[in-house]
Amino acid sequence: MNADDVLDALPQARGARLAAIGVAALVALLLIGFLAWWLLIRPRAAQVAAATARVEAATAAGTAEVAKGTLGITLDVNQRNAAVDITTAENARVILSSPGASTSIGADLDRAGRSAVCLRAAYQYQPECAALRRDGRGERAADGDARSGPAGE
Repeated sequence: MNADDVLDALPQARGARLAAIGVAALVALLLIGFLAWWLLIRPRAAQVAAATARVEAATAAGTAEVAKGTLGITLDVNQRNAAVDITTAENARVILSSPGASTSIGADLDRAGRSAVCLRAAYQYQPECAALRRDGRGERAADGDARSGPAGE
């Protein structure tokens, strides 16, 4: 009987050999798992991270452009509204300072004039025109006048 046969015969030796094989197999599996992660999963995660960073950068740049465009549009609208307010105030001043502006007219003539003004799409949503519509005395804007702006535009 040689030494290997004696070691195989002892239960402790057989258990130690099986434990060594088990540890070696576990180490081999861990090594294979690490290599699979290193060669397959890690590069893919890096690609996803790089693509995400590119998308986020493009989104940020697009958002900045949209914000800049929105600011320009807002400023333009505010300037136009200010110009309309100035024109409206000037028109009111000229009308109220014209000869005969303080002369009283009849209620029917006043209502007819206001209803005529409220037919223009530019004025139909003014509070005075809405009040005429609520009273049932105003008319709806004519179809051919639906896109008209304030006088002077």
